[in-house]
Amino acid sequence: MKKEKSKDKRIRTLAPRITQVNIFYILLSAVLIVGSLLITTEIFNSFDSFDDSTQEYATCIECINTIRNTTDVMTNMVEKFYNNIDENYVYKYFEAFDDGKTYEDALKTISVYHNNDDVYKYLAEAVEISSGLKNTDCYIMKLLVVANGKLSSMILPADVSDAQLFHVDMLREQPQQLEKAHTMLYGEFYQAAKTDIHSYIDQAAALVEERYMSQQVHATNTLGMYVHQQRVLMYCMMGFNILLFVSMAYFVVFPFRRVLRAFKENRPLTKGGSYEFYVLADTYNELYRANMKQQMQLTEKAYLDLHTGLPNKSRCEEVLKNQDLSKGVTCCIMIDLNNLKEVNDKLGHVEGDILIKKFGGILRKAIREEDFVGRYGGDEFVAVLQNVDEAVVKLVINRIEEEVSKYNKRIRMSLEDGQAQISYAYGYAMSNNIVNCSMEVLLNAADANMYDNKRNFKLKQKEKKNRKPKILIVDDSQYMREYLIEILKTESFQCGEAADGDEMFKMVEQFHPDIVFMDLIMPVMDGISATSILQKKYPYIKVIACSSQDNNATRLQAFEKGADDFIAKPFDGERVIQSVKKVFYN
Repeated sequence: MKKEKSKDKRIRTLAPRITQVNIFYILLSAVLIVGSLLITTEIFNSFDSFDDSTQEYATCIECINTIRNTTDVMTNMVEKFYNNIDENYVYKYFEAFDDGKTYEDALKTISVYHNNDDVYKYLAEAVEISSGLKNTDCYIMKLLVVANGKLSSMILPADVSDAQLFHVDMLREQPQQLEKAHTMLYGEFYQAAKTDIHSYIDQAAALVEERYMSQQVHATNTLGMYVHQQRVLMYCMMGFNILLFVSMAYFVVFPFRRVLRAFKENRPLTKGGSYEFYVLADTYNELYRANMKQQMQLTEKAYLDLHTGLPNKSRCEEVLKNQDLSKGVTCCIMIDLNNLKEVNDKLGHVEGDILIKKFGGILRKAIREEDFVGRYGGDEFVAVLQNVDEAVVKLVINRIEEEVSKYNKRIRMSLEDGQAQISYAYGYAMSNNIVNCSMEVLLNAADANMYDNKRNFKLKQKEKKNRKPKILIVDDSQYMREYLIEILKTESFQCGEAADGDEMFKMVEQFHPDIVFMDLIMPVMDGISATSILQKKYPYIKVIACSSQDNNATRLQAFEKGADDFIAKPFDGERVIQSVKKVFYN
């Protein structure tokens, strides 16, 4: 009881208070909200990374294309001027070059994202080569103007008009000057320089593309990670809401409904929910138990048989009256003590009362806890078993027989006069075996079966008293066998004899004895082992153990193996006859 109270107190202490539950959920909600805000911020940052990366890529590609286009335009203008001597192409050439500002602006913009890295270096190298070709382009255009005789008629930019031609080129004839210009424009050196420019520009573009793809992959992975975290957080928030609902239901709503139902049905409160409901349940249940204890005390006085501790006749009748046979198979068992009047007459009413009390305890122990057993009156008892079948009923009856056998064995082992052994008759009836069965019909059927059992018992007892037992004497000493036979023949008992355990079993098959006198000390097979085997094969044969070793250990060992009585050697004739009558007739 103290352990249960300590356990209840510990559980009540562990039960959370409603305030604690509220604080827990407020803190948990705050954690989830803050986590959601942080993850949302990171998602926005990931989107910004996408925008920044795209903007960087677009700007860098624009600058690279500017350098590429400027270089291509300058080359195209020189080629067009070669094919059609028109000063407009010269001005378009310098308009594209723009005194190098186009290149400078592009490189300056590129340096914001690629400061002195490979991209910048490749583009700077391309710009340097292109700027270096400018002097060659001016020389080619000046040579073309001179070869076509338009030096005096064209107004040219200073870079072209001031270009100094080699003296040898000035002395060349016009075709040779044109051939020299063609060689310079389409020669290996010029074309290699243009190839190098495009190679550097392409390498820079590839690096920008690679960096852009790397940034996009990183931003995509980062965004995916945070989106996954946000999804998990949303599941957590969903679980949080479910947990909040379940917790409020478990700690507050359901306990409160149980309280209202308990008040309405006038029963104790079930402990559960928050700490406050545990305190309420403890307080209310204390008052409820005190009230129920008073009611139970009054009920026990009205319905309890004080002698046996079982329900009395009034309670038995009430249970039988209110029994509902529609809910499964019901079995009624009627039990009656045999020879109670003889016990009262011979041993006194005190011994009879002890016998009734002991038998009541045996029934209470053997009958299942969920079933009913009570004292129906005098030496009669009734048991009601619910939702059973034939196998369960026989199991219960076997338990009663085992407990009675144990009790009778203890009485025999005590070897004290004035103690009665239990003998009883029983009968049972099952509701599924009776058409239109009622509890009254079931009780009468069980009672009738019990009286049939009782009559059969009395007939067997009468038959027993009218015949002499057949006794088998097992002893390795022929003298002791003959001595016992002389004692037993004074009562005209039928006797047989065996010299050892093996011979005993042969004689049992031939002689069919009621009682075996068993010497405990024998060669080949001792009496203890022979008794154990005999009781397993022939449990209906009574055994009277005999030994010159008269001590408690020997007696206890013999009784544990199944002996019904013990006689010490040397034999007392009167004690031998008394033991036979006690074992056989009782």
